[in-house]
Amino acid sequence: MMDNARDYELVLMLAAGNTGEVEKVEKAVKAHEGKVVKTTGWGEKELAYPIKKLAKASYFLIDISLPGEAAALLSRSLTLNEGLLRYLLVRKEMGSKVVSIRQVQDKKVEEETKKMGKKIKVSKGKKAKVVKKSK
Repeated sequence: MMDNARDYELVLMLAAGNTGEVEKVEKAVKAHEGKVVKTTGWGEKELAYPIKKLAKASYFLIDISLPGEAAALLSRSLTLNEGLLRYLLVRKEMGSKVVSIRQVQDKKVEEETKKMGKKIKVSKGKKAKVVKKSK
């Protein structure tokens, strides 16, 4: 692998139950001289609107390391992959504070529950729980 490798986050949206596409994407990363660091499944979620006549999708987050010029090639191959409903490839910035999407979701839940007058408990790495606010 090349010395100018950069870290990226790749979010995939697949048709529900079509998890075989994740392996294909991981092979494509390796074919572009990249390395798969970590793959996290986010589960199935309802879509806000139908995509390709589907109401549900499976989501995956893949942390990868790629040479800079390979990112454009990987993006092109993902665009041509008909098994993916959507994807997002984002480069991680060096030296900046990395905030996971789970932390952003927990923060939004916390703000919404404060508006409703309830207290929230957020455990590290777990989903937020709403508890009754003590007076």
